[in-house]
Amino acid sequence: DQNNDVWRVVTAAGIEMIQLYIYDRWGNKVWGTSDIADSWDGTLKGKMLDVNTYYFIFRYKCLADGEKHVKKGDIILIR
Repeated sequence: DQNNDVWRVVTAAGIEMIQLYIYDRWGNKVWGTSDIADSWDGTLKGKMLDVNTYYFIFRYKCLADGEKHVKKGDIILIR
């Protein structure tokens, strides 16, 4: 249905992405980028990943004050 087919960072704040990594529950990296325009489609090397909970670590720099930040959270992949 073309709704929520990818996961990406969406923000109106002035930031510079340093890195965004997504991991499976065993700590294996399944996707990563340093380009804020990139998005994850729930695949690894072209293969659909299992319905599961994945975890992200997002590192970025705020352009207003130059401070670096780290955000962590989870993504529930459903199909």
